[in-house]
Amino acid sequence: MAYYIFDSCTSFKLINGDSYYESTASTTIINIILQGNSFNNTNTQCFLFLPTANSVLYIGDLYDATKITLSSAVEVPVGMNYEIVAMANINGSYYYWQSSGIVAAGMTLTATLSPETRGDIIMLMKGL
Repeated sequence: MAYYIFDSCTSFKLINGDSYYESTASTTIINIILQGNSFNNTNTQCFLFLPTANSVLYIGDLYDATKITLSSAVEVPVGMNYEIVAMANINGSYYYWQSSGIVAAGMTLTATLSPETRGDIIMLMKGL
């Protein structure tokens, strides 16, 4: 049985519909369009970082051949800062894409994943 110890993170927060009740901003879902036909739900993962909320969400509740969508059950306030990363491992080759900005209504981003080494991806992730 595997156990995981988080010794440096002291403030996990739960993200659900209740977390934004205090926000007066409108909310939206986020779509990520994947460039290339090799990326799919078995080899690509995408995560949304919300620094203001000190939270991370997995983007992938709705996944088709070319698009990853944050579930409509988890909408994000418009105007909130974000960082999004997509990572893939295809036959031992690693790919990475990152975007940051401010959430806009009806936001759709196009992810063009680039080849990276596993070590480089780890360093990029540490920089978030």
